Amino acid sequence: MHAQLSQALADADAGAPAPPSLDLAAQKDDVFQNPYPCVAWWGSTSTKICPQGDESAVRTVVLVGDSHAGQWIAALDRLGTEQGFRLVPLIKPACNVYDVEQYFAQMPKETCNAFKKWAREQVAEMKPDAVVVAARGYDGVHASGAQRERMWRAGAESGIRALVDLAPAVYVLSDIPARSSSAQDCLTAPGATLESCLATETGREVDSNALTHEAAQAAGARWIDTSPLVCEGGRCPLVVGSTLTYFDDNHLTVSRAEELAPALGELLGELLGWVKVG
Repeated sequence: MHAQLSQALADADAGAPAPPSLDLAAQKDDVFQNPYPCVAWWGSTSTKICPQGDESAVRTVVLVGDSHAGQWIAALDRLGTEQGFRLVPLIKPACNVYDVEQYFAQMPKETCNAFKKWAREQVAEMKPDAVVVAARGYDGVHASGAQRERMWRAGAESGIRALVDLAPAVYVLSDIPARSSSAQDCLTAPGATLESCLATETGREVDSNALTHEAAQAAGARWIDTSPLVCEGGRCPLVVGSTLTYFDDNHLTVSRAEELAPALGELLGELLGWVKVG
């Protein structure tokens, strides 16, 4: 993975154009909700349970959170198939599983709160071997500065602790940085190059990670730093090899998530003794 990112950055520094093999038309469909449609949309407080990975496996992993959890389904689906665990995604876009109020015009806070309650009930009923959590940092939090930090830190710890009480192992994935423009807009801009489409490891998503890390440790969960999977030296390439990293301005493509499965498996394998590494 390090070699791939290093090469992508070297290509960008050399002024290389976007690879002609990129299929931007297909990229429009390369988002997790297409192959994994069992998500709770704006008005829903629950979703259909659609196991992935090795559906007949004894071991179960639950992935819970918003769309920044959903973007990792493809990677964990592949790992589950290859390494023998059943993956159960519990995903509601724009609604994380932390105890922080989120406000969106399309979704009353009561709807999101009801999903969080339902998701925890599912975890309690399934009794999984592990829970993986991810969320978009500060998403829908209508506060700023120190107040926003306090709300996020406290809500993350409370929400993670609730899952720690329900499962023997809880792993919290760090958030990935957002881009300043969508993948398609950047690549189709006049004179676009791989360098002009680099993103930086900055922004509210990255800023939230330190607080979420603290919350995970305080709640007794394990922290997984995913930043080395998408960025190197503070720079995040949009194109790695011939694969787009981002679907829009803040979500991984399904194609790239699948490619990242072995690297994510190494991070998880250091913690989960029953996941093979290498």
